[in-house]
Amino acid sequence: MSLLGAVSTPTYAVAFERRVGPRTWLGLNASGSYETRELPIIPADEPPVRPSVQGRTLSGSFLLGMRHEIAHGLVDVSIFAAGVISAQRIRQDSLRSSESFVSYQYLPSNTRTVGLVAGLTVERELVEALALRLSLDMASVSFSRATIETMNGIGGSPASLSSRRFGIAIRPGLKLHFYF
Repeated sequence: MSLLGAVSTPTYAVAFERRVGPRTWLGLNASGSYETRELPIIPADEPPVRPSVQGRTLSGSFLLGMRHEIAHGLVDVSIFAAGVISAQRIRQDSLRSSESFVSYQYLPSNTRTVGLVAGLTVERELVEALALRLSLDMASVSFSRATIETMNGIGGSPASLSSRRFGIAIRPGLKLHFYF
């Protein structure tokens, strides 16, 4: 099973699977990432002038689902379906009074997403207790809600945005599994 959405920063994950039937497994996957980067700004009129501020993004997600083996042989083929809960928090250093961001994508925000994902896995045991698994997310449905803060905290209340997504796309994942 893999996660919903594309990630451009290193993601650290742990996954557990427990057999619940002759060909069926219950899976739990938890992942997280932390990124820091320089965010370009439109500098203040007064000195000292700085071209950027430090931005931080913290993301995490949990996936709980079932995987059912449909073919067993040289490679094992399975179908899977899972529910996903994820959150992302974006923060940065404070801007001075006359500074602003080059792009609104850098505004501080909190995003929460719930969804479903389904797909296919192909697994090949390399040696005893070690296997290589290719997973393909093939369909997903999600609902997300984001709260975006105002710049510099000046006037107004945070904006709240929501979106719904249904998609049919192939998103591959490659994992090395150790069984113990």
